[in-house]
Amino acid sequence: MIDFFRNVAVASGGPPASTGLPQCATFATCKYDVTDPAQVQQDPQTNVFTGPDGLQYVYTYFPSRNDWIVTRQDRNIATFKLVSAYNTDINATKDDGTQGAYSVYEYPIRYTIDSYNTYERGY
Repeated sequence: MIDFFRNVAVASGGPPASTGLPQCATFATCKYDVTDPAQVQQDPQTNVFTGPDGLQYVYTYFPSRNDWIVTRQDRNIATFKLVSAYNTDINATKDDGTQGAYSVYEYPIRYTIDSYNTYERGY
């Protein structure tokens, strides 16, 4: 995930000046780290943040699959909202899975990822 956003920072000339980091001219010299709260402001309940390209992203971790899911708001608003709601359920209400986080949020997100892998990527 860090390398993905470093590539985005290089392509967009980021990171933003507000981080105090030098602009990313090459991947090797880029120090942009999306997981560092000092560099990237994000909502602690939803994990929504603005990437180096100025677009809104949200991420979450699925322990059952050992997968990180990153969604861009303008690319897939439905999944963006599901992941934001899932994060709110887990982070704000401290749902341990017994209150419906799996059936209400995680299952549709996993279905979306599986459908994408099956029909768009072919595996």
